[in-house]
Amino acid sequence: MFPRPFPPHGRPTKHPPLLLAVPILGLPLLALPLLVAGGVAWAGSSRHCRPHQPPWAGGPDPREMGQAMVSEALDEIGADADQKARIEAILEDSHERLASLHDGMEEHHDAVRAVLTAESIDREALENLRRDGLAALDQASVILTAALADAAEELTPAQREAFAALVEERHGE
Repeated sequence: MFPRPFPPHGRPTKHPPLLLAVPILGLPLLALPLLVAGGVAWAGSSRHCRPHQPPWAGGPDPREMGQAMVSEALDEIGADADQKARIEAILEDSHERLASLHDGMEEHHDAVRAVLTAESIDREALENLRRDGLAALDQASVILTAALADAAEELTPAQREAFAALVEERHGE
């Protein structure tokens, strides 16, 4: 039925692997993981992705890593300098928008912590916080989906095919 009826955890699955859905859902589904990974890494400046890591811990800057990943992928599919500049501008804009969403998460985490450590649990407050968290995730999804569409429009159909092949090569089974 499926190429791998028993996933690594050993239990049978009723759902096919994600890549089998590609013919139905198309290139956006296939391209989303790489763009999201690059965008998240790009969006994750030291201030945003590593707030609990001490300044002396070092390590690569996630934003620089994301920029390098995107640049390398664009080079591999033959994007020209203008395309690269436009796509990098799209990702920079999405970074700024995602960073503003991320800035409110510490306050959200504090509010959840306060509800869960109170003398009694306020289920209504917790439910409202859950809804707020989902709304923030939905906003992030809207931003990333728009960035994906905008970036894809900057590429030719042949480059999008090459990009899909690159994603499958790096993340396929």
